[in-house]
Amino acid sequence: EAVPVARHDVNPQRINIVHHGGAFRVRRLEDMIDVIARAEPRFHLNFMLTGSDTAYIAELKDLSRKKAPGRVFFHDPVPPSGVVEAISRFDVSLVLKKPLCFNEKYCLPNKFFDSIVAGLAVVSGPSPEMASIIREYGAGRVADSFSLNDVATAINSLSAEDIRSMRI
Repeated sequence: EAVPVARHDVNPQRINIVHHGGAFRVRRLEDMIDVIARAEPRFHLNFMLTGSDTAYIAELKDLSRKKAPGRVFFHDPVPPSGVVEAISRFDVSLVLKKPLCFNEKYCLPNKFFDSIVAGLAVVSGPSPEMASIIREYGAGRVADSFSLNDVATAINSLSAEDIRSMRI
């Protein structure tokens, strides 16, 4: 049974972005750290990562300290049944899936729907299916490309009022 998600206001000076999911090297989570380093200082990235590659997570933490000190945080993962409630305390979800194959190009990952149900604005690369839903429902921003600069530009374009209006 669905649990109602409590809404919170958005602090324009500290906008919290979340990414939840598996910590797998093929997903290039370090790119998200680079994006936050390029984004305005009001944006902070929060990871909620699963997986057993503790060396990779340690590398991400080290990279975060070097590239975006004080702006990237790591939270304990929750069971799948608790994801929506756990991420609902953030403002924006970052769902980047570079199209390395046909399936990834047209994917609609669970984290995308978790984010929408949690009341988050979604920032995505130009993945056709996610972009279509984001645009149709005004649920976030779609970057012009998967380049780190374009994703940072999409994030920087968000105001607190934009984020409030993107909660569907």
